[in-house]
Amino acid sequence: MRKQLGISEEEYAAMTPEQKKAVDAKVAELLKQKMDEEVARQQAKASSIQL
Repeated sequence: MRKQLGISEEEYAAMTPEQKKAVDAKVAELLKQKMDEEVARQQAKASSIQL
């Protein structure tokens, strides 16, 4: 996920704890968005099957 944000392992390793915390929060936000989108897709798929 960090790669999607344009942050390499080396860049992440060189960050301060505060910077890492901010990056980790952004990664968590992106993961949550992805999961929410997948749940919505699955629900839509299930709804269309039930019709």
